[in-house]
Amino acid sequence: MESVNFKPLYGTETRTKAVECILEPLFTKVKCFARRGHMKGSYRLKSKPQENILSSVKEVVQLLSDDFSVVQSVPSLSSDFLTAKTDVIDTGQYFYSSVSSFLSDPANESHQSGVCRAINAFLAALSRLLILADIADSLVLNQQFEAVLSGITEFQSVSSHAELSRLWNTFYPHVLQLISLSKKRASDLIDLEDRRKIESANYVLKNNTPLLHTSCKVCLRYPDNLIPRDSRTFVSNSLSDAVELIQSVFNGISKSNGIRLRTSGKLLEALDEFENSLFTNPDQKSTVHIQEHIQFSLKGLLSSVYKLVDSSKLNSKRRSAIDEYCTQLKNITSELISEYSKKTVDVRATEKIIQKLLKIINSLKQLLIRCAIDSTSNAFMAKETCLMALNDATKFGCDQRIDAACQLFQKRSVSMISSAYQLCSLSTDEECCSKIQLACQQIEQLVPQLINIAYLLFKYPSSKSVELNYEAFRKVYEESVNLLYSCVNELVGMHDFLAVSDDLMLLEYQKSIRALSDKDELSVQQTSTSMQQRSAYICEVILNKMIARTENNEYVDQVMEKVTLIRDQYTPDFVNIARNTLSRLAAGQSVDEKAYRYSGHALCSGVHDLRLTVLNECDLPFDNDIESLNLQDNHGNVDNLQPSSSSLPHLPSPPLPHNNYYHRHRDQHSNDNEQIEVSVSSMKDKQKSIREMDRVNSMLENNSTSNYNHKSRKYLPHKR
Repeated sequence: MESVNFKPLYGTETRTKAVECILEPLFTKVKCFARRGHMKGSYRLKSKPQENILSSVKEVVQLLSDDFSVVQSVPSLSSDFLTAKTDVIDTGQYFYSSVSSFLSDPANESHQSGVCRAINAFLAALSRLLILADIADSLVLNQQFEAVLSGITEFQSVSSHAELSRLWNTFYPHVLQLISLSKKRASDLIDLEDRRKIESANYVLKNNTPLLHTSCKVCLRYPDNLIPRDSRTFVSNSLSDAVELIQSVFNGISKSNGIRLRTSGKLLEALDEFENSLFTNPDQKSTVHIQEHIQFSLKGLLSSVYKLVDSSKLNSKRRSAIDEYCTQLKNITSELISEYSKKTVDVRATEKIIQKLLKIINSLKQLLIRCAIDSTSNAFMAKETCLMALNDATKFGCDQRIDAACQLFQKRSVSMISSAYQLCSLSTDEECCSKIQLACQQIEQLVPQLINIAYLLFKYPSSKSVELNYEAFRKVYEESVNLLYSCVNELVGMHDFLAVSDDLMLLEYQKSIRALSDKDELSVQQTSTSMQQRSAYICEVILNKMIARTENNEYVDQVMEKVTLIRDQYTPDFVNIARNTLSRLAAGQSVDEKAYRYSGHALCSGVHDLRLTVLNECDLPFDNDIESLNLQDNHGNVDNLQPSSSSLPHLPSPPLPHNNYYHRHRDQHSNDNEQIEVSVSSMKDKQKSIREMDRVNSMLENNSTSNYNHKSRKYLPHKR
């Protein structure tokens, strides 16, 4: 039988799933068919590959015969499509009949040659049809590219509202069509990075296109003002960049979309690199090479850690804890290098040193995750308040108020972005980190524009066009923040989140008690508001995570019960009592400190009880590195964050929560203004309660640290 030469369709790599899923398997089947058909005795029965290839060809021919529509948007290709369709049907039928003739008389060489010719003809016709379909898609996309880019240019010189309305009615459908076509075509791309680029470009097109319309309206209303012109230029550039990015992907040209900063997992990679350097096999590498590798990895790790610490606002205790871990790493690493410098390496000594380093790495990783979650919790808690303050300032404010609102809005936006990037550095979820970077880029670009438009609205509060433009920018900003918020919460594990929230809630409660004792109305208001916002944030995050679960309904019901208790009972009670306390402080009247303490104490206990309930699950999914790292036995520098001088009341426990970790005694006859210092035993009680739950969670902890033990068992020197 003649040999069949199977050559690639294009001179480039396969970039679409259509080729990968249709042509390449067909080539493979035909190869197998050709080999099987030449076997002796094959005339006696049909092999399975032969049946597969025949049925596949028959399906293709039947599909093209029954229903085949030419792309109406490309009439110039109609005749080519019709010719290609006819060729596929004819060659398919010819191939089918050739195979039938060959199976009836496989010893006939003319039948064998006929099958080979039919194979080549059919595959060539099918390839041509797919290429024409690809060309048609490209032509339609190019038409949309030209229409959108020319429309963006025309918006720059629009001179009347009638012209603007006409241009918008023509331009917007082209944008929607471009988004739809690029989305469909992106689903056929093989490369994941290309699909992400298309997704980010479509996101920008979808959200920023309405801004071009509203910005042009303001430009027509205030032609001499620079702010609307800057906004129009910003939107035009963002849309042009998005269209060019889509073009570059479909044309196979490498072009950066401006958001691939490769921040995901950088700190984790530094930790893993240092950890892996400890397990270099001395039989394969010299001790000098091992020492240099360890020193280089440690230097990179410490640099990444210090960058994270410098970019985040950590409290002094967490910062000092990180410094202590870094100092221990440097000292113990020096001991390990000294051991490798000896002529005869002490196997047991190096093993002990490596185990110490692994323990410190694990604790440092846990602490860094807690620090990142601390930053994100503070940044995203009540994320909408700053924007609401900016809205109010544009309508009812003065110069000082609008300035303060803009500064606070910018500060909160920067805080959200920096905390999100910190979390990305501790995660290996590329898809989620890519969305975070897209949202951060949008927020970074929108913040100065939104501030400028807010000032313009403050200057012209009765202008309808300015107000609509501000609302359009505000809506796009909120969508970007919501995307960032959902992705950040997806990366954060419940156990670490609740551990951090538990500590922060207790700290805020202690601050409020001290402020109430000092009659500091402003501090009481700030801490009470923070407690209210944090409890709402905790309930929202846990609620979203529970809704996403599809199994273990009993566990979900238990957690939801605690969330409902915090949301519907403890938080409203605390808010009402705090409001009454603040009104009495403002009026100079006596306050009911005992009621305030009791309600705050109940709220803190409810949060801690929720944390213990979440820890009751034994079969946790380890979908990402943050979720897999749970509470450790050593909480000395992580959880014990209470101030040295603080006061907590001796109050009875709330009705439902149990296993409370506060040092409580019933004292029904104590004075309302009595101050009771937290004893050392109170702190020990908390640690004892948490360690008890950690004992239940020990299996999970072993799973999360098993990679360290596995590596140590496999590569430690004494196993040589």
